[in-house]
Amino acid sequence: MIKRKYHNKPWLTVGGLDRWVCLVLALVAGGLYLHTPLHGYVLDDRLVITEHRYVMEGVEGIPAIMQNDAFVSLYEETGGTNTMTGGRYRPLSQVTFALETEVFGKDPSELDPDKLGDRVENFPGKIAPPMVGHIGNIVCYVLVVLAGYWFLRRLFGRNPWPAAFGMLFFAVHPLHAEVVANIKSRDELLSLLFLMLALSTAFRHLFLCTIFAVLALFSKEYAILLPILLPLLFWVQPTKAWRFWTQWILVALAVGGYLWVRFTFVPLQLGASPDLAMNAYAGVSDPLTAIASKIAALGTYLKLMVVPHPLIYSYSFEHLPFVDFTHWKPLVSGVVLLLIAFVAFSAQARRHPVGFLLLFMLGCLFLVSNLAFSVANVVAERLAFHASLGFCGVLGWAVARSRSNPLFVVAVLIAALFGWLAFDRAKDWRDMETLYIADGDKAPNSVVIQGNAGAKLFDRFVRARANGAEPEEQEALLKDAETALVRATEIWEGDGYPRMNLGLVQFERGDLDAAHESWAQASGLLPGHPKLTRYRTTLADRLKTRGIERWRKINRGEVPRGKMAEAMTAALTDLERSAANNNADPQIWYWLNGAYQEAGDYEGQQLIAEQLRAVGAPAWRGFLNDYPQSP
Repeated sequence: MIKRKYHNKPWLTVGGLDRWVCLVLALVAGGLYLHTPLHGYVLDDRLVITEHRYVMEGVEGIPAIMQNDAFVSLYEETGGTNTMTGGRYRPLSQVTFALETEVFGKDPSELDPDKLGDRVENFPGKIAPPMVGHIGNIVCYVLVVLAGYWFLRRLFGRNPWPAAFGMLFFAVHPLHAEVVANIKSRDELLSLLFLMLALSTAFRHLFLCTIFAVLALFSKEYAILLPILLPLLFWVQPTKAWRFWTQWILVALAVGGYLWVRFTFVPLQLGASPDLAMNAYAGVSDPLTAIASKIAALGTYLKLMVVPHPLIYSYSFEHLPFVDFTHWKPLVSGVVLLLIAFVAFSAQARRHPVGFLLLFMLGCLFLVSNLAFSVANVVAERLAFHASLGFCGVLGWAVARSRSNPLFVVAVLIAALFGWLAFDRAKDWRDMETLYIADGDKAPNSVVIQGNAGAKLFDRFVRARANGAEPEEQEALLKDAETALVRATEIWEGDGYPRMNLGLVQFERGDLDAAHESWAQASGLLPGHPKLTRYRTTLADRLKTRGIERWRKINRGEVPRGKMAEAMTAALTDLERSAANNNADPQIWYWLNGAYQEAGDYEGQQLIAEQLRAVGAPAWRGFLNDYPQSP
């Protein structure tokens, strides 16, 4: 019979070796990302900071932040709705952004536009310089590392080395570059910080543990695991029964209260379907294929913890293709996961800390696996942040337990390599252009990465042309942009943005017919998109000009008789496509009507009248008022 030992000793004091370990961990964790305060806003920073209506209001916007989905401004901007079953309710990080805006916020015109990301000025208000947010993330990361060390220190008992090695691996892990370098990911940082503090204080401080649990819950959803984690933790580190039950009830009430608040402000969307470009599982009709693909994706998370290379910002459609159970990936992933679960439960039964850490890792991975409910991504590196603490804790225990000097040397070398990879990866997060183009070569089958890389290469071409770059350099950039955008359209025909940007490249090359086809297809996928409407209006003018000039050449007799029919067809096609791109220009209808008349196509003239009536009064009246001789 195993004798329980109650842990009534005071909290481990910070002294001696612990103090030096904490100092080293803090310097390593913070030092790896000291270059990020010079970076700008990237990716979803636009959605939760630089164009979030309530964040831009500062302190005044905090009540609204607490009552809305994290992406509420995106839905207001686009007229869209939540595409996730449970929505995104993570208000605490956005409260910190609002506080930063209140203290450091400036008018957007006073900030470097290159550091504002792809910001579209939809909402008035202030924006804090990105340096403020990056410094905040570094501070949070250091605190996470220190909190993780003290939790592992408490978990492993007197020997500090498992905790020291474990959090060293955690601090330098390249998988965390996105979490630290992307300001938006502060929700991950705050969630893990308060989760570690809640688990650490559960041994002695009932109400403090509950407070940290509440803060963790309002940071991100991972803390809903606490009612499961606490019994597992107290089994490994036994305490008095009354303390365990009191703590468990308090935390369970906190979780219940959080869920009530969450679903009051962000109701369940049972029929919601995530963006197929980001989470293609929603489009899988075969449930067994969906399950197999999700298990294979869990293997990707495990692989990235062990071999964090290559790292990319989006594991979108086709980067991880669908697989069924005849493929090796779900089989290998499933076997590895079962082995981890077996070791975890075996160690947990023996009250070994490794059991708890492995179960912590598996629980966090399950929440982001898409197996229970849909999340926004198939795989995302930031979503492995919590689970990686369990992995690194086990790794630290294995190194410390070996008592082998060669293994210590190898561990230090691996930590150094990981640190260099993390530092180097964080540089890619400097701005949108750097990130998009850097990842373009790493993920040739990701529709989002290829589409974004092509868009930024085109922006680079425009800038090179404005700066008077050599024609060869301009052509190379334009070709690279076209290659990436064509690849994106090949990966998935259902994404309108690559087609819209491909049309820009084709328009720039003077291939108006190809641009028309691309933008017509994009309009079907992105109806009413303001940029696309503007592009098509410009294209309509160019097609109109070319069609009119072709028709004038026919009238001037400059077209050989043998090519007359071909020339008339080309002129008519230009004018028809011009009208398709901008049906509100009366001049287009005038010339198209005249072309039909000279070609003897009276059905075409009648069709013009029917189309104008269908378009509505403004275009029809303009056509009649300006050109009364037309039908």
